[in-house]
Amino acid sequence: MAGIAGTSIQECGSSSYLHFSIFNESSDGIALQDAEGKILWMNEQLCEMIGRPDSPVAGTDAVTFMLSHFAAAAELRPLFPRLLKTTYENGLSLRGIPCRTRAGGVDICYSSQEMGTGLFGGLRLNTFRLRDPVPTAPQDLSSLPRRDLHANPASDRLIDRRYRQKGRPGP
Repeated sequence: MAGIAGTSIQECGSSSYLHFSIFNESSDGIALQDAEGKILWMNEQLCEMIGRPDSPVAGTDAVTFMLSHFAAAAELRPLFPRLLKTTYENGLSLRGIPCRTRAGGVDICYSSQEMGTGLFGGLRLNTFRLRDPVPTAPQDLSSLPRRDLHANPASDRLIDRRYRQKGRPGP
């Protein structure tokens, strides 16, 4: 299959439309970028993350887009523009870079990778995943009923069966 660089979503056909509709259903923000570093498309979730639901971004420089809508974690802030530019120019990947949206201050993890083959070959896939807050646990778990510790009864049965097979009482 040919890549979609330089073509609109409508020109790509029904198979591509299916891929884009899947991207739009994702809970992660997703942006596709061409080899020249221009944003081609982004999903609805990313539009909501940056606080601009109807934001036209096609043709926007990806580094400019990132710097105008996201702030890197404090320790990466001085390096962030050069990190993005070097990554995009050299076909490198980024994984889990901590960032915050400038609109609303939402914490995300940013990842970027160049797609090698297939329909999206030659394009860059940028993902923006909401960072989970650090979970807090009660100090004394023994005070919780067992069902609160193991919310999945099927997992409980599996764990209990494994303990019995080893000749131990269940947890």
